[in-house]
Amino acid sequence: EKKSSEYKSNIAVFLNEIEYLQKELPNIEERKNTNNSNLECNIIKVDEISIKLKENLKMIKDYNNKILELETEFKSIDDLASSLDINFDKVGDFLNSNYIKQSEINLKIQTSKNNILEMEKELFVYDEEILKCTSEIDQAKKVNQSKVDELSNLIKYEQELKNKILGFEKIFETRTTKLNIYKEEYEKSLFSQKEKQNKLKVLNDLESNMEGFNYSVKEIIKASKSSKLSGVCGSVDDLLNVDEKYALAIETALGSSLQNIVVENEDYAKRCIKYLQELKKGRATFLPLTSIKAFEFKEKAVFDEMGFIDLGVNLVKFDMKYKNIVYNLLGRIVIAEDIDIATHIAKKYNYKFKIVTLDGQVINAGGSFTGGSKLNNVGVLTRKSEIEKLNFEIDNLINENEITSKKILNKKIELDKIKAEIDILQKEKNEKMALNYKYNSEIQSSSSFISQLEKNINNLFENKSKYTIKI
Repeated sequence: EKKSSEYKSNIAVFLNEIEYLQKELPNIEERKNTNNSNLECNIIKVDEISIKLKENLKMIKDYNNKILELETEFKSIDDLASSLDINFDKVGDFLNSNYIKQSEINLKIQTSKNNILEMEKELFVYDEEILKCTSEIDQAKKVNQSKVDELSNLIKYEQELKNKILGFEKIFETRTTKLNIYKEEYEKSLFSQKEKQNKLKVLNDLESNMEGFNYSVKEIIKASKSSKLSGVCGSVDDLLNVDEKYALAIETALGSSLQNIVVENEDYAKRCIKYLQELKKGRATFLPLTSIKAFEFKEKAVFDEMGFIDLGVNLVKFDMKYKNIVYNLLGRIVIAEDIDIATHIAKKYNYKFKIVTLDGQVINAGGSFTGGSKLNNVGVLTRKSEIEKLNFEIDNLINENEITSKKILNKKIELDKIKAEIDILQKEKNEKMALNYKYNSEIQSSSSFISQLEKNINNLFENKSKYTIKI
């Protein structure tokens, strides 16, 4: 009986230890729930511990069954001892045998306790690793979210850069089109300027050589310019300025009188004639300011005629010093629009005065008609008017070309600035695109890492659930 009591006492201790271990298992499980790290490698260890724990529990169960069997045997022995005369030596041997079995059970129970303590330590390590893994996941998610936010802002900024580049490219295209227009205008204007300058050079050469003038007139003018003769005012052509529109009519009206030479008085006229006579330079007509009288046009009613333009004298500009000369030559010449109007006026006033049309047709006083096409080599007065016109046009073209040239230069500078701005924006855009690619790669990699960790955590919780059921 003493050994049986000890045996029962040991079993009671063993059961208390088992109860303690069972109470500790939820605490171990609770610590295990906080761990989220190194999941895949820990799952195998947990399974091994589960298997060991299962084996120990089975052994404990077996021991409990054996204890029950022993208790049953003890009861049977007590019953038999009270009712029968039993050989107590045999009972002692039987009890000794059971004591040995109890010792073996106690050893196994102690081994199980040690195994459970070892599993508890390992589960604690797993809890620490899971906790560390969970912390890493949280940190990875924060970093990942930060990258996502940065990528979102980056995409917005990239779009802003694209819009800016498109805007500058449209401006660049518009400015380039305008620059090409300026260049085209400049080239056309420059070509026109050179063309007119060449024409002007030819006309100036003709003018300086007095092309179209009689030899005698040229000699008198040359002698005057070289101070061989004095008192020479110049040819009639030199003293008049006329609008291009009326140049042909005035030139036709004056005819050969354009080459008449105006001098200060009769003495200068005689000296010039003597000069030509002595040097055999030909003949010329001289108009002394002191002897030439102005003519007055008396048919005032002609001013109201349809198609009447004006008197010739009113269509030229001159120094009032030469008023008598100009009025003498053009004071009684009527300028009309065309030959039909000139004919009508001439008939109406009985051919009393000379009428010249704008295109150079003539109805002479007395009724004779002179006309036809204009000869290209005739027109010293027209040439003079053309020279003035060309000078004016060339000056305008030069000014316009200078302005256009400045516009072209400004446009080029402007385009260079726009191009530089586009290059800067494009470079920045390329940098942002590279950064975009980097962020996408990092986010993808981080997301894959987080997904794998979460998958491992799910596997761990699944195994843990199975492990808890087994416990």
